[in-house]
Amino acid sequence: MDGAGPWRFFVDILLPLSKTNFAALGTLVFIGAWKDYLWPLVATNREDMRTLVLGVASFLPTDATQVPEWNLLMAAAVVSMLPPILVIALMQRWFVKGLIGVGK
Repeated sequence: MDGAGPWRFFVDILLPLSKTNFAALGTLVFIGAWKDYLWPLVATNREDMRTLVLGVASFLPTDATQVPEWNLLMAAAVVSMLPPILVIALMQRWFVKGLIGVGK
């Protein structure tokens, strides 16, 4: 790569070697953002802008005398777990390669 500039080095060498690391990082960032509770709670003030995790939490009763409807709560929890499970299933090969540092 004699005479290659910084962009050529970045595109031809650095990006291909970092592809699996970016996939692992992207998967971890997605999971971290998906399960976040506090930031969407603080940042949103309208019901229609809430995330799915906040929607699951809304199934819990606010009054201590009310009994939660566990069947609806657990169904909502299972539905909210489907996108992260799908992302992990699709990205598993690149995720493992990125974590152990094997890539070519």
